[in-house]
Amino acid sequence: MKGRGNMNETLGFILQEQAVESKPDIKFKNDKLIRFNTVLQEGDELNRNNRRYPTKILSEGLQDAYIKERIATDGWVGECGHPITTDPARLSNIDHTRISHLIKKCWMEGSKVMGLIETAVTPHGTDMMNLAVHNKMKLAFSMRGFSKVVENTANGSIVKGPLKIFTYDCEFCCYIKTF
Repeated sequence: MKGRGNMNETLGFILQEQAVESKPDIKFKNDKLIRFNTVLQEGDELNRNNRRYPTKILSEGLQDAYIKERIATDGWVGECGHPITTDPARLSNIDHTRISHLIKKCWMEGSKVMGLIETAVTPHGTDMMNLAVHNKMKLAFSMRGFSKVVENTANGSIVKGPLKIFTYDCEFCCYIKTF
């Protein structure tokens, strides 16, 4: 097709995925926070954004030194919702005013990326906890990262390595207006 280039042409780099919903498996709860296991992402299947993440690429992405350091120092955090921008600098950094949760552990179970999540003691973290505990809402997490994406029209787009995962944002947190 004229103007489309090679079928294996790189399409993009910054990735903001559609959320994967799951009921949190609450492991700890007090009046300030909850800790729970949940599915963060599913590999090998076409997702809502018409992209496929091979399990091998996800697994390698989770072995990144950045993630290991953040987990070891309790510093891997996620935001309430993806940033609404196309600015790569903003997309690759966390806005500390929007932190809703900490990612305490992350592992693969088959083709699923699993996480032990703890709600942050912040306004967004409190909203997240209340939605899960009091409203019995499913929580949804969505990866924000950087990688090559190659078009494959028969099977959607395929994410190629290396995959740099910045975080997993919570997509069903309430947004708080400040006046």
